[in-house]
Amino acid sequence: IRTSLVVTMSSAGTRREPWVVEWMLRAVLILFYIVIVAAYTTAYLADPSRLTLLLLLIAEGITLVLVLVARVASTRDASLLTMVATVIAVTPAFFMSPSETTRVISEAFGVMLQLTGLALQLAAKLALGRRFGALPAQRGSIGIWGPYRFVRHPMYLGYLISHIGFLAANFSMRNLAVLIVVYACQVYRILREEKLPCVLCINKIDTVERKDDLLAVIAAYSEVYPDFDAIIPISA
Repeated sequence: IRTSLVVTMSSAGTRREPWVVEWMLRAVLILFYIVIVAAYTTAYLADPSRLTLLLLLIAEGITLVLVLVARVASTRDASLLTMVATVIAVTPAFFMSPSETTRVISEAFGVMLQLTGLALQLAAKLALGRRFGALPAQRGSIGIWGPYRFVRHPMYLGYLISHIGFLAANFSMRNLAVLIVVYACQVYRILREEKLPCVLCINKIDTVERKDDLLAVIAAYSEVYPDFDAIIPISA
């Protein structure tokens, strides 16, 4: 039996907002990125050996592009607190500084950590496609494939690994304080995201041949995602 599992989550704390709210947020992120490019490019040109600066710019740029092309959600959490937390979480480079930093580890090891985190981020974003966005929102079904088969929040894990690499190669008390605040905001975003209504599709279950096997698969995903109201297997 070739199946997909469709799972619905309970809704809480969301509302429909005019699309202009999300586009205003995107405009703010663009302005922040312009400032980031100016500051980090200047620092990189002054010392081209600091590849961690260049990689941070690339990672932030990829995130911005995907936010801009993301599907505009019909239901999102656009409260003031969530919008502020989102801006801080999505643009940590704006609040950090490339100046007056100390290398705790070698630049090469920092680059390795950043590349590892970036690869995980990209895998998660490819799995989400246009369902990726800045604000916690309902942008359609969520698939359990790619890194989401193994980690509940692989994208945030990728951010964390990359930022550890950057911080270790560009340490300052300011940068450390910024990342502490950033990840407090990330935790808040995760909690808000998990309260959103959504449909979960578990794809590529091509080897399920018996009813008992299908029920076992459903039970396994129910343990990982216990908040669902219903689990509905659909033949493909």
